[in-house]
Amino acid sequence: MSGLGSSDSESEEDGDQRRRDGARNAFAGLNMDSDSSSSEEEDDDGDDNHNNVQTQQRETETATADDNSSSTSSNEEEEDDNTKNDQIPVSTFEDLIGRVTSNGVPVSADFVDAIQESIEGNNSSSNIRPTEIQQQSWSALFSPSTCHRDVIAISKTGSGKTLAFLVPLLASLAQNEKANHSSNRKFVHPRAIILTPTRVLAMQIFEVATALVANTPSLKDQNVKVSVALGGTGYHQQMANLLETNPDLVIATPGRLNSLCGKGAKEKNADDDLDTKKVELCIKVDEVVELVVDEADLMLSLGFAADLSWFAKLVNMESAYGFRLVLTSATWDEQTSANLSLFESISEEEPVLVKTGGKETGQVVSRNVTQRCEVLFQKGAPRFNRLCKLLEAALIESNIKNNTGEDDSRIIVFCLHKSQARQIGKDLKCKADVDNIVLEGDMSQKARAAAITAFRNGSRGKVLVATDVAARGLDFNVSHVFNYSLGISIESYIHRCGRTGRAGRYGVSHTFVVKGIDEKFTPELVLILQKASQLVEDDLRIMATKEIKRRKQRVPGIVPGSPSSKVNDDEDDIEEARQANREKQLRLNRQRQSTSKQQQKRRGKR
Repeated sequence: MSGLGSSDSESEEDGDQRRRDGARNAFAGLNMDSDSSSSEEEDDDGDDNHNNVQTQQRETETATADDNSSSTSSNEEEEDDNTKNDQIPVSTFEDLIGRVTSNGVPVSADFVDAIQESIEGNNSSSNIRPTEIQQQSWSALFSPSTCHRDVIAISKTGSGKTLAFLVPLLASLAQNEKANHSSNRKFVHPRAIILTPTRVLAMQIFEVATALVANTPSLKDQNVKVSVALGGTGYHQQMANLLETNPDLVIATPGRLNSLCGKGAKEKNADDDLDTKKVELCIKVDEVVELVVDEADLMLSLGFAADLSWFAKLVNMESAYGFRLVLTSATWDEQTSANLSLFESISEEEPVLVKTGGKETGQVVSRNVTQRCEVLFQKGAPRFNRLCKLLEAALIESNIKNNTGEDDSRIIVFCLHKSQARQIGKDLKCKADVDNIVLEGDMSQKARAAAITAFRNGSRGKVLVATDVAARGLDFNVSHVFNYSLGISIESYIHRCGRTGRAGRYGVSHTFVVKGIDEKFTPELVLILQKASQLVEDDLRIMATKEIKRRKQRVPGIVPGSPSSKVNDDEDDIEEARQANREKQLRLNRQRQSTSKQQQKRRGKR
């Protein structure tokens, strides 16, 4: 990356342009062989220009693990090995002290102390070390041979990706070289931008960044400032706050950021419904040198591709010094690569790929999470009563740990729709006397923030009832996750489970799979359970096998019941389902026999 001083000569400008041209397609066609495509419930995170899109379901033909799907070519492996050999490893927090950022700023000891305090405050363990994704990301972003290169960090949920990109970014801002724009306070000129797909995640990152700056004297001395820009809040009030703060780092959702960068004002025409008085240019990206796109897969699945494209063109054109790009995700596919190749970073080389979890990266739940999937043949009252019983046991366990000082955990109940979340929250309070907080997409930003605060401090109970709006971004000590419904995609299931078992802790995920509603996701669900060596109920396995058979019968050109259809049936899967049925029947027979013998003994004693 070039220095922060602007180029005075034509040759330097030409060099910058050549570097841009050489790096512009660095991400094109880059495919990490992820197992999944992204699909998530829309969080209509209030972004002014965001249109919801329909999620797409990827059909999987088998419910067995395909280890080859995560393998990379030998050339890619050799390149990764060479890159790692050039890097100076970071395995402890102390290894960060004195490391130099891409713009020559050393990491201070007080900053490292603040990082440790931040982590230790959310973890009861006495021996805290950086997570694997943090170690690898910091090694890449602080090593002389790779610190100027873009980074792609792929890691499962709950692995610590936020600090993986936030620590190098804040360290690079620890200087006082920001241009003086006091004569023109109509605009702010941030040096770094973090894009997130949801408001909840943006607020989470903002809180972490603010705490690190507040607890680090060297960052405070350099007057590093952080602001957040979200949809769902007053536009002009947000502009006023930004102008007053004049932040170095802006954390934002895409639609609102584009509006603040003047998208609506520049593109207004007679056919638009956007109020011209609302959209005014506030943020200029001419000084941006660090750009992070967090949860890139979700960003695209939620329909932000057009917003990303518009912003990419803007920052490519206006960034005076060029920028380094950091991308994070739990999954990756070709669509993600193609869309993010629009960003023309200053890096002359291919991005550094940081991928943890080996073949498990992608559609996988942490092994720290015990996954329990229970097949229900009715929804309604039976499902609600079962939830109440499980919640009661989880709350008793949580209270016992809390009283002994061992833990202070929370519980999340995930629902399918906003109306379902509101109803379940109401029923839990009225029918089961369970205090709870509801978090769903129709709530205002102020109401969401209040709900998250109440959940954090426990002022209204330890239970959060939420839609997938809370599936990413919330980072609390959650002991149990209850999926009242499986969700609208298997990806939403993965990220729901990722709310627990974080930062080395252990957690439980209990999911209701309702017959007649959730069959379409059962093959993928069985695959995920198998990858994590979790118990698969017979009823769930049978359900998944039948769904696989139905999918094969829907293949174009094959008529169900025809000879071609029968030839294509997977006999092994069918036999597995039959065997599971037989085993289930044998267990039921043994239980009946045991019950009958016990009753006979009781009668004999009488």
